[in-house]
Amino acid sequence: MFFHHSHHPSHRPGGLHVAGRIVAGFALAAVLAIVFGGVVMLLWNHILPSLLGTRVITFWQSVGLILLARILVGGFHHGHGHGRRHHPHRHGWREYEDWWKDIGEKSFQDYAKGGRPNDKPHPNA
Repeated sequence: MFFHHSHHPSHRPGGLHVAGRIVAGFALAAVLAIVFGGVVMLLWNHILPSLLGTRVITFWQSVGLILLARILVGGFHHGHGHGRRHHPHRHGWREYEDWWKDIGEKSFQDYAKGGRPNDKPHPNA
């Protein structure tokens, strides 16, 4: 087969394979920088000077704007593992369901009857 890939635990990628992936990663980053930098430059230069009176920007300024926006808005996260710790469907719902069974349902029923949830006498009353 042309695309045979072994998932056997003893099969580890060799140094040449790792180096190839690094070179491919840099090549992909360069292509993306060229494409997105060009798109941002064209959009900026065709829209903003006539609309807002801004200056025309260069390719490298547009790449800098992309980097700045990425830093300010999203940072530089890599891989599929990002966000797993904060994913709401991992553990949050289970904790919510436990809370609802223990406290929430009774509090809601008390509220529906016209009382305040978990009515307790106020210490200053």
